[in-house]
Amino acid sequence: MLKDISTDTDGSNPEDFTVYNRKLYFSADANNTDNNRELWVTDGSSSGTAMLKDIYEGPDDSFPFDY
Repeated sequence: MLKDISTDTDGSNPEDFTVYNRKLYFSADANNTDNNRELWVTDGSSSGTAMLKDIYEGPDDSFPFDY
């Protein structure tokens, strides 16, 4: 685990992984009142793992997908 994204015991269930410019982009569920499933990025370190964008602001999922 690089970073504990989820704030509860359900886990963040990361999926839809895409590599671009030596970074890994993925969707994950933070399971909190501010953000749920959003787009995340990592450089492979805990400090370099963060939500890229809250696409649909607020507690609802943005549902970013890898097509």
